[in-house]
Amino acid sequence: MNTLLKYPLGYVLIISLCSIFINACSMESSPWDVNVDAEYQDLTRKHLDALYARDPIVNDDGDFTFAIVGDPQGTPADFKAAIDEINRHDNVNFILILGDMTDYGLLHEYEWAAQVIVESSVPVLTVIGNHDAISHGKDIYTDMFGPLDYVIEYAGFRFAMWNNNLYEFGVTNFEWLKNNLDENTIVASHVPPVQDMHNAEQLDEWLAINRDKQILGSLHGHRGGKNSFYWETDETPYYVVARNRGERFAIVTIDSEREINILECTGKCPEEVE
Repeated sequence: MNTLLKYPLGYVLIISLCSIFINACSMESSPWDVNVDAEYQDLTRKHLDALYARDPIVNDDGDFTFAIVGDPQGTPADFKAAIDEINRHDNVNFILILGDMTDYGLLHEYEWAAQVIVESSVPVLTVIGNHDAISHGKDIYTDMFGPLDYVIEYAGFRFAMWNNNLYEFGVTNFEWLKNNLDENTIVASHVPPVQDMHNAEQLDEWLAINRDKQILGSLHGHRGGKNSFYWETDETPYYVVARNRGERFAIVTIDSEREINILECTGKCPEEVE
């Protein structure tokens, strides 16, 4: 006698359905998958190569322009719309993503961002955010993008792309920052110099480094929410870009006098930050 006949028909159906679902799930990628497709590997190097193969775009007044996007986590449609809009600007040299491309550091979240990035005709460079470093996100980021700290040298400017996510990495490498700054440098990192992850003593060290090196400016995400923030400390401009909800981004221009001007954008770019 078939042993299954000893059980009610409903019980047999439940067991059968569970078996089907378990088998189906085993055919799909695990949510903890860390295997980055070759198409999405080493994107920082690929986009740097694309950038260095292009002549810098500088207008007749000597203005140099790039775009920044903050915290596109959980908003893949808005992220794509923002990048598509930036691509329509013929004066943008490159795009900086200021961290938190993901909410949970999962591969499929990274892939949402990577799909947009690889389709951009304007080179896209990134820094890692605290959410990007959750779970296996550190390994995925390294495979997908590359170094956590690196420098872009372009058109007479230096961009220090700096990992300063203290909680997720256990340390903020101020020594790397100090060794990679000069008077032509703009720092790009996820966490801004406000009392959040870093205590007052660490902030003093950070600001002193920026002051001593006389950097041009410092750009960040993480704390933007619905609003951007701009302030100056020791004559150094600091800017936190709003989160990429509703196609939000900003256009940054460095003029011939080395002054930084910022346009806040939601689809379009009408408003200059004073």
